[in-house]
Amino acid sequence: MATTQELVALANATAAEVAKFGPAVDALEAAVTAALAKIPTIPADAQADIDAAFAALQSTVTGAQAAIADAADGVDEAGLVVPPAA
Repeated sequence: MATTQELVALANATAAEVAKFGPAVDALEAAVTAALAKIPTIPADAQADIDAAFAALQSTVTGAQAAIADAADGVDEAGLVVPPAA
């Protein structure tokens, strides 16, 4: 069984790793922007792929931020008992 100290350590380690997502996405975006600046034109299908990749990365960052907020809200959703609908 995990101790409270182990839980806090794991939560802190997780938060630290998730905090790296935003800067990583920014760095990737900057690298792609710099690379694209060297290309005269981007084919529409390639631009669609780039847009989809950025959307997926942004969704991951948003999900990670939501997970951190959920972990800090003080509510154990797994422990909530919802009565069946009448």
